[in-house]
Amino acid sequence: MIRSLPLLPAVIAFELLAPSEPVGSLFFYLLVPAFLAWQIGKGWRPSWREPAVSLGLGLILWSTICLAWGHDPSGQDASRLLWLGDAICTLVFFLAWLATDADRQSRSWLVPTLLASGAGNALFAIGRHLLFDPAGMRMLGWGLTGQPVPGSAIMAVLFVVAFDRFIRLIRVDRRTAIYHLGALIIFGLFMILSNSRGPVLAVAIATAYRLSRERWQIAAGLGLTVFTGLVGMFAIFPHWARALLANDFQRGTDWHVTIWRAALAAIASRPVVGYGPTARLPINLPGLPYPFPHDLYLSTLFYSGAIGLVLLALLMITIFRNSNRLPPVYVAVCIIPLVSGITDLSQIIKGPSAIWFVFWVPVLLNITAIMHQKEY
Repeated sequence: MIRSLPLLPAVIAFELLAPSEPVGSLFFYLLVPAFLAWQIGKGWRPSWREPAVSLGLGLILWSTICLAWGHDPSGQDASRLLWLGDAICTLVFFLAWLATDADRQSRSWLVPTLLASGAGNALFAIGRHLLFDPAGMRMLGWGLTGQPVPGSAIMAVLFVVAFDRFIRLIRVDRRTAIYHLGALIIFGLFMILSNSRGPVLAVAIATAYRLSRERWQIAAGLGLTVFTGLVGMFAIFPHWARALLANDFQRGTDWHVTIWRAALAAIASRPVVGYGPTARLPINLPGLPYPFPHDLYLSTLFYSGAIGLVLLALLMITIFRNSNRLPPVYVAVCIIPLVSGITDLSQIIKGPSAIWFVFWVPVLLNITAIMHQKEY
């Protein structure tokens, strides 16, 4: 086995803690491609025979090939070279994660680093919001989580992982379990303050699934605790809670129906191979200078056609087919991109960006678990 350094976890931590995406991406550009080249030079190779690995690579490569016939119906004509760089970065991230996972010591850093740096990101965002914009109805995140919905989706992924660890650790290591409980509170508060409905729904479904795999006494106890906490929050902060709910209703569909109709109309013209990653929807909406389908499935159809959607479906089917041999957290964590993707998410080859943590991290956690068939 090729011994690797925990370089990727360090880069992930920097990306999550950096004050902006460009700053956070800097270490990735400087270090991770060289790290991957070094690993390949030392003899590491991805497990090509594992179907989930091949399908993940196939989805990235097909999305990249779509650049060849890219057509932008909006006429904005984004740079193909820029998107080629994004695609290469996504491929490098995918392979670098697998290379890091190939070494047991480096692998052990991945999830703890995600949770710790994600909690740090959430604390920065919450602190800034309470200090400088306490009356604001929708908190903006910090750096990589700056956009409310993708930022909340990242926190949703981390919430599910921390929730699983809390359940398992409370029986054997209560001190460490308390740390994870603190992380859960931080991730949950971030999602509430950012007022993003899709990720909250995804977390509710994922945690319900995770609890369904526990003894009913544990599930009932945790469910009652969460319910009591929500009731307590509404009782202690009634005006803030009412304002939060009112804001949800006032936002309505946030232009989603209009966007989805435009996406479906565009997809009908090029349903098989799509428009390529440089495309934008031909609509003008206030506050949305670069309109995209705001749906993982419509985005895949729009950018890479039915072929891309089939590859995405086959990847998820392959993952879920192995779910009976894996701990329940792996299915739960994949629920987040699949559900939150209904109301948001776009390019799966955009990077370094939030989509890596919302989509590719759950996929990679599952792929590596399938290969190891043991808990991380």
